[in-house]
Amino acid sequence: MPGPDRASPTGITPKSREKTQKSREKTPKSGEKKQKSREKILLLLKDHPQYSAKKLADAIGITEKGVEKQLSKLKAEGLLKRIGPDKGGECIVL
Repeated sequence: MPGPDRASPTGITPKSREKTQKSREKTPKSGEKKQKSREKILLLLKDHPQYSAKKLADAIGITEKGVEKQLSKLKAEGLLKRIGPDKGGECIVL
């Protein structure tokens, strides 16, 4: 019979079983909808049109490069318009 930290004949240890259970707990439940980054960006820019890509990245938890990519897609789709200079300007949600 295997000890407390030894693998069973299936190769699953109690610790690996515990890790698997924890990782499953983090997934959203079927009734919950995960909000996309682009939706978060649009919501933030409605209230704070002067936010920089860095501030947006910090607020939603993705990289600055990821925010810039989303911003360019939103502009191309006509959902966002930049007004003013690169520094000090603002984004208007259309």
